[in-house]
Amino acid sequence: VGFCYIRIHNTHNKTLSARICIIIDLEGFPLASLLTNPCVITLATRLSKTFSANYPEILEKVVVINSGILFSSVFKLLTPILNKGTIEKVNIPGSEWKENLRSIVPSENLPKQYGGDFEGQFADLIPPWESKQE
Repeated sequence: VGFCYIRIHNTHNKTLSARICIIIDLEGFPLASLLTNPCVITLATRLSKTFSANYPEILEKVVVINSGILFSSVFKLLTPILNKGTIEKVNIPGSEWKENLRSIVPSENLPKQYGGDFEGQFADLIPPWESKQE
């Protein structure tokens, strides 16, 4: 479980640019399944390759919270098969994860359970289109 924060801003030539920050919350996730389920490793590898090949500048950061020391060890074992550019974007902050998330996601967009001020539905975070096509 977790969420995806998308930062949209205007570039110098007045086009919109989007950057994605994926927050993965492993609370309650049986980490033993990382070692016994090959689908998890396959999924991680494919996601890494897909973002690197097709969206290298869109993925800003992947933050893995509530992961524990076992996950960090498993991640280090997986680094040889993952794309180097993607690996550099992965952050595993440990017990200081709320402070880490607040430095990435504005408090008004960060759900309370993750240390922010947002209490609504995720759909409420999607900004309305500036102009609607009719």
